Amino acid sequence: MKIRIQRVGPQELQHFLDFFGGAAFEDNPEWSSCYCQFYFSDPKLKDWEKTSGEENRSLAIKQIQTNQNSGHLAYLDGKAIAWCNMAAKKDCPRLDAENSNLKIASIFCFLVAKEFRNQGIARQLLQAACEYLMNEKFEIIEAYPNTQAVRIFDKYHGSLKMYEEAGFTVFKEKPEGRLIVRKKLT
Repeated sequence: MKIRIQRVGPQELQHFLDFFGGAAFEDNPEWSSCYCQFYFSDPKLKDWEKTSGEENRSLAIKQIQTNQNSGHLAYLDGKAIAWCNMAAKKDCPRLDAENSNLKIASIFCFLVAKEFRNQGIARQLLQAACEYLMNEKFEIIEAYPNTQAVRIFDKYHGSLKMYEEAGFTVFKEKPEGRLIVRKKLT
């Protein structure tokens, strides 16, 4: 299977919208309103549960149209089949604040269409994300696997094994099987 991975930009907007409006949440429609905006939302300003899918969709469109989104789409035969999102940690109010001068990126979401799961696509997206973030001069990449996740939907952060195989190590353990893993780029 020949996968092509592309950072999302204005030219990929319709592919992003088609993926999120279709295959991304085909078997998990209750999450379909996210549009990968959860980590960008500030809980001090608005309760996530009160944010509509249309609001999130509009925010995602604006991010993509202005090249403020670093997410990557995976394509097979010209169709988007998977997604990985990442951002500077400082731009994600839902992540623990970091008192550091280090330039830290966070990888926080993988979505793979149901029929393409468990075929190594998330690993390919992770590799592309790491290369992109290295080129953007980040010093550390952080990710958040949950070792107690059971449902496939709750594994959207990626697996600990996938990160370890890519050179990440456990930085911090949090309650309920949540981990922070890191990879140094410098």
